[in-house]
Amino acid sequence: MRPSVAALAALLSAAGAFRAPTTQTRRRTERRGFFGFGDDEKEAPTLEPYETSPWFSACRRHLATCIMCAFEEETTLSERDAQLEAAAADVRLRALAKQVEKAAPGAMDGPSGAAPYGLARLACWTGGGCGSSPWQREPEDWAPEDLAAADGGAAVSALAEHLLEKYEAIPPLRASVLLDATSDPQRTNRVALRFLRAYAASGGGESSVRSALQAFAPSITKKAAAAYCGSLEAAPLAALRKAQAKALGAPDWVGDAAAASTFGARVNEPVVESFFDQDALRWCATHAEELAEPSTASLALDYLCEMRRSDDGYSAAGRTPKTVAEQMDAYALSSTVFDDDEAFLPNPRGIKPLFLEGAVIPRSNVTVPYDEPYNFGHGPYELGPGTDRGAKPKTVRVEEILSLKRLIYEGNQLDNCLEDRRSSQVKYVMRARQRVSSFWSFTLSDAAGKLDHVLLLEVWHLRGQNIVRQAEGPRPRTLPSPEAWHWMKVWCEREGVDWQTWDIYSRLEQIYPVEPL
Repeated sequence: MRPSVAALAALLSAAGAFRAPTTQTRRRTERRGFFGFGDDEKEAPTLEPYETSPWFSACRRHLATCIMCAFEEETTLSERDAQLEAAAADVRLRALAKQVEKAAPGAMDGPSGAAPYGLARLACWTGGGCGSSPWQREPEDWAPEDLAAADGGAAVSALAEHLLEKYEAIPPLRASVLLDATSDPQRTNRVALRFLRAYAASGGGESSVRSALQAFAPSITKKAAAAYCGSLEAAPLAALRKAQAKALGAPDWVGDAAAASTFGARVNEPVVESFFDQDALRWCATHAEELAEPSTASLALDYLCEMRRSDDGYSAAGRTPKTVAEQMDAYALSSTVFDDDEAFLPNPRGIKPLFLEGAVIPRSNVTVPYDEPYNFGHGPYELGPGTDRGAKPKTVRVEEILSLKRLIYEGNQLDNCLEDRRSSQVKYVMRARQRVSSFWSFTLSDAAGKLDHVLLLEVWHLRGQNIVRQAEGPRPRTLPSPEAWHWMKVWCEREGVDWQTWDIYSRLEQIYPVEPL
């Protein structure tokens, strides 16, 4: 369940208040309200030197982001809970910052963006924050002797070991504290949260490493867990992918390909995570010689996992590299991935994508609303065999848009308001972040490699329903083409989405004709 809007507002308000003052001493004036005259000047408490530093200000700004990340999937966060979490995290942060500055003076003043994130995560996700267990030791008991020349990252890492480790932890889990989320805070913090929880659970003796990882990677085997424990990799998720590949007998480069794939670079929903490990990755390990290149293996993993998201019964077992390669070409044609991008969570209702090859529209008559004779439109339309619309085999793909840049890219392909109108971008991105809406790209491609972006559809997830809010095709027409309208209805009816709530909110100057697809 998602946090309430009021809770999100409370967190953002708390984040706005998390700014260190610029002077060490402050004076405040209070008017005597009872008598209505006179001013009393009172000396405000003197701040610690670290409280005026840029790095401490950065730590405080990260607190709300970390709290929102912890609660975005697991529970409803009330406004009061949000305020309590923010206040408690701020208290813990001050205690941690004070000890770091005491043990390694000036260490946090360096350029590293990871160290402030590390302190914010420890303050939010450990020590009782966001439902976590208490620390193994108190910050005040930390008195290292060899950190005088350490940088911020080393100091925060040493503090984490003091707080979380009853037993020595493994390097990949320790690395979760310092994952730098400067460029993509949502995606990186989601990864950091899972592995930091595993770090605290295994380091504190609450569970084995394998059991801790199974909280989000349920299919991990004893062999994969053993390989993970022996890894010196500084990236916890990449280390997991490489350990999973190694446990399946794959060469090292397949592990690299798994870590580089789109599905391998994020923590997926449990059923997809299990499919990635025990089906798709196993298939790549079996056919590593035929795949030959890491880029091909990465694409194969993404294609197979997308098919599993589309079809609960899908399996890679029994498929040959040749047949999968033919299908991957069409998949790759309609796939666009950006680096340095903000990631969205998948829709909260389990709505699946669609991928059909060689699809032909059955003979039918389609009327697109507004595109009708009394509106000076051009419908109705005849579709299917014997017509010039929908009769040729096409690869039909309905893809959930899971990042900010991908959403803007779709607007660019359709030449709509998402391309360059910031007000529209902000409005849609806020709905995606809050998971009240999901966005879907419809594309059609043919055997010659011609790809058409035909529809961008928004589904609202409100009051227990999934309804089409809007769906627009390319401008200047804006109205969906008859072919796009057909596939929209097919997909909506398959996924239980009410398409009859569709409307168009762009201004229609005239009804433009559309070429057959």
